[in-house]
Amino acid sequence: FPVTILSALLKNPFTTINLNTSINNKAKTNVEFTFDCLDPLKSFFVKGNIANYNLQDVSPILSQLVHMEISNCNLRSLKFMLSGNKKNMNCNVSMMYNNLRVKILEFDKEENKLKRHGLYTILANHMVLEDANTRPNGRMIRSKFLLNRKEEWSFFSFIWRGILKGMKESVGLTERMESELKFQSDRYFDFQKFRSELRENRKVRKEQRKRRRLEKNANADTLSKTYYK
Repeated sequence: FPVTILSALLKNPFTTINLNTSINNKAKTNVEFTFDCLDPLKSFFVKGNIANYNLQDVSPILSQLVHMEISNCNLRSLKFMLSGNKKNMNCNVSMMYNNLRVKILEFDKEENKLKRHGLYTILANHMVLEDANTRPNGRMIRSKFLLNRKEEWSFFSFIWRGILKGMKESVGLTERMESELKFQSDRYFDFQKFRSELRENRKVRKEQRKRRRLEKNANADTLSKTYYK
């Protein structure tokens, strides 16, 4: 740094950037970034608020990041405070919303694209996800967690992943619940596979019995013709 800039940074090493904008010309958005310019770990603090928006409009972005497509969600307020450095980040996210409906996606290797996972979607909408926050009992769910940064994540990717993880936890889709969903879904498909195999085996045995009867009748006819010849 030039001497004048370094002298100024020593007096106040923090740089603050304020952004006031809107998403798709609809949702009022305010985000404030604060950076510690002299910290070797590149410490930062981010706080922001997004208000009055239907998250269905950003579903194409979310689907690629979290494999979840939003059919409907009226976002009233999304507030976040993120403090961290180049290694990890403490996240505090609160989201007020209602009328939530989602589609859970999975990657189809054969078609090389994301496709709707029917069973996950049913389980998520009817057994896991909360359709509103605050909850019916008046409780407001807030998500707090520590997120470790992967080397391939850019700064803004790191920020977005923290916010999105907080959003998922706000609607009830925690890592534990995702694991439970997968477990229940796998059990269901294992059972379906078992039933399918059982039906197939039953069909094979039926065909084998039919073939044996035909062979037995054919042999009986041959013996009868030979005997009375």
